[in-house]
Amino acid sequence: MPYVSAVVRSAPALLLVGRLSLAAAELVVIPEAAITEGVLASDNECESGGASHCAVNALQLSVGTSRKERVTGSAVQNASEISAGNRSAKPRSGQHSEWWGNNPDGILHYRRNCWGDCQGAGLCEWFCGKGNACCRYGHSKSDPPECTGVKYFPVLHIHTCVKSTVQLHETPTIYKDPALFKPSSAPVMDFYMYRVQTDEDYNPENQNLGNLGGVLWYLHNEIVWHPNLMRSGTYFATKKTRVERFRVKVRATQPLFNLGMNFGVVNEFDWARCTGPYGCTNFGRFGFTVGCEAWNKTTGNDFPHSQWNELNMYPGAAWYSLPGVCPSGALHDKSAGCRIAEPGGACKGIPTGEGNCTYSYEKVGDISIDELEGLDDPEEFVQMGGQEYNRTTDMGNLMDFWDDISNETANQNRIDQANALFAERYPEQPDLADPPCDFDKRIFFPGRFSRWPRR
Repeated sequence: MPYVSAVVRSAPALLLVGRLSLAAAELVVIPEAAITEGVLASDNECESGGASHCAVNALQLSVGTSRKERVTGSAVQNASEISAGNRSAKPRSGQHSEWWGNNPDGILHYRRNCWGDCQGAGLCEWFCGKGNACCRYGHSKSDPPECTGVKYFPVLHIHTCVKSTVQLHETPTIYKDPALFKPSSAPVMDFYMYRVQTDEDYNPENQNLGNLGGVLWYLHNEIVWHPNLMRSGTYFATKKTRVERFRVKVRATQPLFNLGMNFGVVNEFDWARCTGPYGCTNFGRFGFTVGCEAWNKTTGNDFPHSQWNELNMYPGAAWYSLPGVCPSGALHDKSAGCRIAEPGGACKGIPTGEGNCTYSYEKVGDISIDELEGLDDPEEFVQMGGQEYNRTTDMGNLMDFWDDISNETANQNRIDQANALFAERYPEQPDLADPPCDFDKRIFFPGRFSRWPRR
């Protein structure tokens, strides 16, 4: 499991996990057996909210054509007529057209305001449906190209989901910016990332990694204080045994680089599923960019774990995120359709900066935690009452490697020792400097952290 997942679970400040956006409602799953006419009738926005805000709820969508006599008692119009732009198919008085879920080319969230969920105008297949975009009548000059030539708008006063006449690709993705289908002008960064790992071997996609300072801070803060060398992390049962090294090449997408950044936000992953922040909608806006987080609150890169600002005293510590295939699905729940729609950012060779080619990686070595600590006989160490680190005393017992967690000099010494151990074991590998973490939450998420972003 990725190490930041443990930190996220122990961080009560992160309350947005699992939401599509701040404005989105929570998804409630109700067993099919519990769906009744009474349940459907009690949750009818078409009757309670008025025609201008009409939206058949998820329960009604799930029963599809078997409920076509719904809404006001009149027959519900076929969604394919509406999505095809047939104005003659406009509902008669007293009727409300909705997408019923049985037409693969239909428009999701029909007549609803899509601006917040789509993070603005443009291609928005994850919210509006395949080939559909979030557009507003009369805004063709300011909205993206895929909003040009739209034949039918169900409502005129808001951005809403419509059938786009401009097809940007042959297979569905969550991108909404045409620039994400082209190579970027951003530079290629070549550096090392590290992961605290068990004895298991698997790729680092859809996980969180760090530089040496970042992973040592994770070990110090979350792992080594567990008794008897369990090193299981706060919420994990598998013992951490080593620190892996990956040589990574990273290139930002053009929409991200246009904001003056080479790194996006650090996305959090739990069981290879992206859980935040803000519903992971940044992939649709910027592509599957590599995220970076450090703890310098004056530069805005301390998100989403700003609670470590005054606690993490490892010089230059940084965490990264590597979005892989189908980040919206959990480890064993990544369907073929999701893999097409959400290709991730990993690719071979030099990344191009396209939305699905933002990084490449190669595992180039590892060191054991025991060896780093100078621990020769772990079993004897435990039998003698040894402890790597005690958070109460800020010291170890029969070991002093982790003593004094708030001492920057001591923390730098730990980083230097880890670097020296890698250099001794892999002398052929070059010495690569960490790139600056230039992510700025105030520019990346305008309006959420301050009115005027720093530039």
